[in-house]
Amino acid sequence: MTEQVMRAEAILRNVDSVYIAGPYTSDPDTCTEAAIGVGNAVRDLGFQVFIPHLFHFWDKIHPRGYEDWMDQDFHWLDRCDMLLSLHGASPGSNREWQRATSHGKTCVLGLPAFRQRMVDEGVIVCLVGPSGVGKTTVANLLTEDVGGLEVAVSNTSRPPRDGEVEGEEYNFLSLGEMEDMKIEGEFLEFTEYAGNLYGFASETVDDIFLQRKDAVAVVDKNGLNQIREAYPGQVVGVHLVPPSLNELEKRMAGDGRTDLEINSRLTKAASEVNDLEGWDYTVVNNDLDRTVAHLEVIYEYERKQANYRLERTPVSTERRSL
Repeated sequence: MTEQVMRAEAILRNVDSVYIAGPYTSDPDTCTEAAIGVGNAVRDLGFQVFIPHLFHFWDKIHPRGYEDWMDQDFHWLDRCDMLLSLHGASPGSNREWQRATSHGKTCVLGLPAFRQRMVDEGVIVCLVGPSGVGKTTVANLLTEDVGGLEVAVSNTSRPPRDGEVEGEEYNFLSLGEMEDMKIEGEFLEFTEYAGNLYGFASETVDDIFLQRKDAVAVVDKNGLNQIREAYPGQVVGVHLVPPSLNELEKRMAGDGRTDLEINSRLTKAASEVNDLEGWDYTVVNNDLDRTVAHLEVIYEYERKQANYRLERTPVSTERRSL
């Protein structure tokens, strides 16, 4: 069995209605049950769904021939934005696929491929910079100003600071819980800093993409590289730096850190600020409003670039299902 993902002049972010096709066999009840199951899953992802299999109940009262059914199916297929075909050999499904591709519609074979396509369309803006530079504040302000962006919340073993809220800045877990997640391979990226553990659960970013949104993640450089490996071509690395180390020291002191902690983090920050390799963009966080405005421009540009690439991926007109 081969999953064939179609790319036409539309991406799933711009799709509203999905036609659920095939396979058509001599057991319509079983086929309909399968189609309804897939249709419900697609509806839960926020799409309008049309399931032609439901017509077979009506056929028990008003019998129709095969070609009559195909004409009826084509009528509704032409009005939907895309086609999602179930696996299974079927002349009817093949004809629907051919008709959809001839009309330039996006076609996907199988629910797993449909979900993966949604994940593949996402963009991740990774904010990287020294402690105290304002990464979390900037991330939250950016998502407040830009629709379709959501902060990917990381997990940490450190205790919350004053004003931090569970599920917003971090998911605050115990050291034991974090270590168990690491052993089970549940982290997309994982790092240790100042004696505390930090890491994104693997499903965090995918869950955002499956809402047809993009993600903003606060990570260190090691985490950025790990996420790039997991999502090649989908990550935008932004190096967020302070206007000066003196200003960074003032911000750290204002956060209530001890002198020992400040000195330790300033030493690390000096090397981080001077690290010029591996970034797509560098933004100086001197003024919050200006910083967020710069990031909005960066995100909008990268989202358009992603759309351009997706819409021009070579199209195949074959449907293969064994």
